[in-house]
Formats: sequence, structure tokens, C-alpha cells
Amino acid sequence: MMKLRIKSTPTTIISIAIYQILGGLVGLGLVSWLLVRTQELNGVLLFIFLISIGLFCLSIKAGSALINKQYKKGLIYSIICQIFQVVAFAVGGYKYDFFSGGRFSAGFNFTDGFTLKFDFALMSSFNMSYNSGTEYYMYINFVAIFLIYVLLDIYDEMYGKKKSSIHDNNLNHLEASQNGSYEI
Repeated sequence: MMKLRIKSTPTTIISIAIYQILGGLVGLGLVSWLLVRTQELNGVLLFIFLISIGLFCLSIKAGSALINKQYKKGLIYSIICQIFQVVAFAVGGYKYDFFSGGRFSAGFNFTDGFTLKFDFALMSSFNMSYNSGTEYYMYINFVAIFLIYVLLDIYDEMYGKKKSSIHDNNLNHLEASQNGSYEI
């Protein structure tokens, strides 16, 4: 089975780490710029800003953990961060759209009929709102899905085999105890 890697697993991990750190930093920069420009900050708006800061910090934390060779933690954080980026939607006045880094998405806009739309972006973005009008859409981010696939494959490569060897070792111990012989 062909593995989707840039030369090797370590190179792929470093590339994803840099991508996530840069995406998180750009996102935090945009949030900071918006905070400075916001004249009035109420409770709901503050809550939305805190969610965006948390998501962009998660992206930075995931990339930092991978660079610091905390692979298990970094891969798990990265997968969680990418899961938050898979779907963007607007329905009933509520809107959610988050991506850190880049995206290539496709989906349907239901606002003025049933329109298939594609979106490509190289900059981080966060949009969460309520009572935002009559916009209806749903997009799937294929960059996030691709990265989840690669991250799960790397996780399985690094940690999936250990589980099976521990499982095999436990089976050998179980068989030995049933035969009356014990090996330590």
C-alpha cells in the first residue's frame, strides 16, 4: 500500500507541523487585528473571539508538539484540530467556518437555489456568528480530510504496530499460563 508522504514520515511530520504553526500564527494575527478594530465587545462576541483564539492555539500546540518530537500528543492534537476544519455551514442564522492554513472545499449553497460551489484559500479564517441572516450553505474541506487521512496513517504506522505486538505478547503469556509453564 502506498503511503502519502513527502519523502519520509519525519519530513511529512515536520511539514505538517510547520503548516499548523504558520496557520495558527496567521489566525491569531487576524484575531488580534479584529480585536483592535472592534469598538464594542459584549459577552457573546468575547465568547466567539475566545473560541477562535482557542482553535488557533490548538493548531500552534499541535505543530509545536510534533516539532518537539512529542509525536503521539502532536498527532492527536493535529487530528482534533483538522476535525474542527472539515465542515463549514450556515443554517437558520447560525454560521461556523474555521480553517487554519489553507483549504480547498466544495459544497452546496442553498441561499438562492441549489448551487454547487468550490472555494480555495491559503489564509487562516474563523467565522462564527448567530442571527447572521438568511444564508444557507454547507462545505466540506478536502485539505482537512486529506490531512486527517495522512495523520491517522502516520499514527497507525508509529503506534498501531505496538498494540499488536503487545497483544501478541499477551496471547503468548496466556498460552504459556494455560500450559502450566511461565516465562518471565
